[in-house]
Amino acid sequence: MYTQEKYHRFFQYSDLGIFELSSQGIYQSVNDYLAKLYGYDSPEQMITHLVSPENNLYIQSNRWDEILKLLKTQEKITNLESQIYRADGSIITVSESIWLARSLSTDSFYYEGIIIPVANI
Repeated sequence: MYTQEKYHRFFQYSDLGIFELSSQGIYQSVNDYLAKLYGYDSPEQMITHLVSPENNLYIQSNRWDEILKLLKTQEKITNLESQIYRADGSIITVSESIWLARSLSTDSFYYEGIIIPVANI
């Protein structure tokens, strides 16, 4: 339990945007920092509104498809710069690190990642 509590604190209080996406590309969890970075009041609001990266996140319409193609040839992508729309429609540049993760209990896969702003907001 101690390890789970420690992970939860790291996830919630980190100064990095942290997320988990299902294998279908649906946000399962995001931390407070990422929700605020993307202009949402809470992680729940972001997950409800944004649903997935394909849903009006990237300026470049096929960006998520490009990322998925890269993830098929590499298990991890680091420092990939992308421009995204924030909730209010403003645009920021972020650095994304995304990797393929496997569930130990079901042997299914999902995506995890870290987002860092490149320019000041």
